[in-house]
Amino acid sequence: MTFVFTPPQQTHTPARRKARHTVLWCFGWLFVSLLLIPSACVRPELQCIDDTECPKSAFPRCVGGMCRECRTSSDCIFGNGCDAWGYCSLRKDGGGVPDIKCIDGEKKTCYEGPSGTQGIGTCRAGVRTCASGRFGPCLGQILPQAETCDTKDNNCNGLKDENIDNCCENGKTRACGEDTGECQKGTQTCAGGTWGQCTGGVEKKKELCNDKDDDCDGQIDEDFPGKNDACSKEQNGCKVSGIFHCLKDGSKLFCDAQFSCADRNCDGLACDANGKLCQGGRCTCPNNSGVEVNCTDGKDNDCDGKKDCEDEDCRNQPCNDGELCTKDDVCTGGVCKGQTFTCKSDACTQRKCDGSACIEIVQKNKACDDNNDCTYDDVCDDTGACKGKTVTCKPEEACIKYKCNGTNTCAPEFKTSTCDDQDDCTHTDVCSNGICKGTKIECKDDTCGTRKCNGTATCTVTPRNEGQSCVNNPCDTSVCRSGACVGTGSVADGTSCGTGMGCCGGKCVDYTSDKANCGGCGIKCSSGNNCHKHTFGTVVTGLCDCLATATCKANGQGYTCWKSTLGRVYRCHCHENSDCGPGQTCIDQTGYHNYCK
Repeated sequence: MTFVFTPPQQTHTPARRKARHTVLWCFGWLFVSLLLIPSACVRPELQCIDDTECPKSAFPRCVGGMCRECRTSSDCIFGNGCDAWGYCSLRKDGGGVPDIKCIDGEKKTCYEGPSGTQGIGTCRAGVRTCASGRFGPCLGQILPQAETCDTKDNNCNGLKDENIDNCCENGKTRACGEDTGECQKGTQTCAGGTWGQCTGGVEKKKELCNDKDDDCDGQIDEDFPGKNDACSKEQNGCKVSGIFHCLKDGSKLFCDAQFSCADRNCDGLACDANGKLCQGGRCTCPNNSGVEVNCTDGKDNDCDGKKDCEDEDCRNQPCNDGELCTKDDVCTGGVCKGQTFTCKSDACTQRKCDGSACIEIVQKNKACDDNNDCTYDDVCDDTGACKGKTVTCKPEEACIKYKCNGTNTCAPEFKTSTCDDQDDCTHTDVCSNGICKGTKIECKDDTCGTRKCNGTATCTVTPRNEGQSCVNNPCDTSVCRSGACVGTGSVADGTSCGTGMGCCGGKCVDYTSDKANCGGCGIKCSSGNNCHKHTFGTVVTGLCDCLATATCKANGQGYTCWKSTLGRVYRCHCHENSDCGPGQTCIDQTGYHNYCK
């Protein structure tokens, strides 16, 4: 079966030709598309006959019948395949339609990201370079990346740092913590795009029995139920009542009931908090020999009226000053003092005091900044170190330096330095927008020498035809000297340079038509009069016309004009030399009118 399609004759404007081409494409190739390439009928704006039908904003070349680059062979038509550079090319088996190659060294901008993202945020176009007739990969482009906390629009959607928790601007501060109970707010400073540790405040602690809200939950001593409740003690028949109060160290409650020494059943029992005992109805301090002094229980163990570090017996003895950020506490000067130490946190490790050392809490998998632009996706590892994935930039080119920017790609940095474009017919080459460009110079051969480019602003000249004429002018004596056409003067005025022609001021002029040199150098015809060719015997020269009313000098008195045999042109004629102008003579012409020359 054969399909024949004859489109109507019409003017081939670009729009009509495009429309006709689309009809031919999708109808005239119907048989081919059904049997060979079912996907051959593609969108009209991607079809083309030549480069002029491709929009400049898209791929500007017509390759394999399409104005675009390809990703897979299914993007190509006529059975063409998609090569490694993104072009529809002939298949290895010889099928398909030949594509159009580029010129080696040619460059063009490229961008492979989603539509509408180029030039937005960090997204930038790259450059393709033609090599071996094919454009190479798109180099230097920056495509959309996952949004990171860096005050940049990494995903190129027009927003910065959106949908990222704990994101902030480096150097800024904010209040942190709470002001409830014993807690006081501190300050957080932004570093590496995230908020750092809260410093300068008072954090909540374990609740103690001390009439304070230590854990900052709005309640006081809630972990000690029964505080201020009634209590009682009974021993050996001695029973007394009291109230539950907090121990001095806040660790627990104690019943403040003291045995009454008036009850003889209470003899030998403690009657106060300082270790006194009931003896004979009195509350007295027992013989304190051998009593071991406790410097941390808040009691007067040896009944000397002093307790803990106040007691001389506790000098230089271990104690507890109640501060978590001190260590090696000892009694000094009646006071418990320790050595202060500091626990500093960083991006990956939180450090807290525990009364003797720092407790480290590693923030594994937390986003951080290792301050290295050649890594990306930085996170804290299980050792507390901030580490990222390494990216390696391409080697530096003549006009482009690739620089790490903290992402998984490298940003091209265009140089402005001098370079070498490897073209001998350019000079003062400099880098511009990533391309080495020089000022063009044209070296052309001429009569006196051959000229060759040498990479400078001048040409290398090889002389030829030395001493020979270098101009096409018989009135000019210029000759070749050391590769240049050198003028040596001109021949004398009036020297013949052809029939009816002569040299005037170094130029060959026509005496028969040149109104400024009619019949000889410097003979000018009056305004409105032409120079007329005239032959006298074998001499061909020119004469100026004159009007019927014009006068020619005659006998020093007037002029006489005669009408030529042409019947329409008048000539001056003379009888003697005085009839002629300055420097002219009256030429006697036998059998014809005389004339001035």
